[in-house]
Amino acid sequence: LEYILFSFEIEKLDIEEAKKITAHYDYIYDIAKASKEDLIKNCGIEEEIAENLYKWLKKSTGKIKKLNTLKTYSIQKKSVDNMCKSINASKAVPFNRVLNALGIRHIGSRASTTITSHLKTIDNILNASVEELTDIPDIGEQMAQSIISFFKEDKNMDVLNKLRKAELQFVLVEEEKASENLKDLKFVITGTLSKPREDFKAIIESHGGKVVSSLSAKTDYLLAGEKAGSKLSKAEKLGVKVLNEEAFDSLIK
Repeated sequence: LEYILFSFEIEKLDIEEAKKITAHYDYIYDIAKASKEDLIKNCGIEEEIAENLYKWLKKSTGKIKKLNTLKTYSIQKKSVDNMCKSINASKAVPFNRVLNALGIRHIGSRASTTITSHLKTIDNILNASVEELTDIPDIGEQMAQSIISFFKEDKNMDVLNKLRKAELQFVLVEEEKASENLKDLKFVITGTLSKPREDFKAIIESHGGKVVSSLSAKTDYLLAGEKAGSKLSKAEKLGVKVLNEEAFDSLIK
């Protein structure tokens, strides 16, 4: 960001002065919002430089908006710390989500979960034949061929090997079930709930239940939050039991 400020050729604003400014402000838009007094106080620059910069920014709002969309920013210690935390957090992402994130054609989140729960490791997936893959429930020949074709491409294997070196999860970690209270029960989740739907899905699965996307007469329960919409009406017509969060908690217990 300091080099962008320097490139504007604002009178008396050299690269060292630009560094003083970007040591305090991360984004060009933040600098543009600052007053002259803020620039002097926060950055320790001379009044004349602050005045020149302030005037230039005020007459260049169009350019500032364009630069702001480029997400150009100064990398301060806090930013680096946040990046490191995000990188380390990615190492804990479960195998099924890592497989899904590879972007294999026809292989979505549900198929990724099914495949990883059966084959357990990335090496087993790499070595699986079409027949072995299609033996997995809900995995058809087109999906199996797509997996095999994906891993035959050198560029995809390069990405995979880099992710392995980065220590992402490529082995299924079996989680102990909390209980069997929801064993063989099918749930549909709809509406706005107190937590993300993925959290409720994880809870249901940890108690032996299954979450499906479409509502039918075979669905056991509809977990409904606010603004449940058409699924709530459909559940009532089909005779599917509707639970709010309190009733859901009671069912688990």
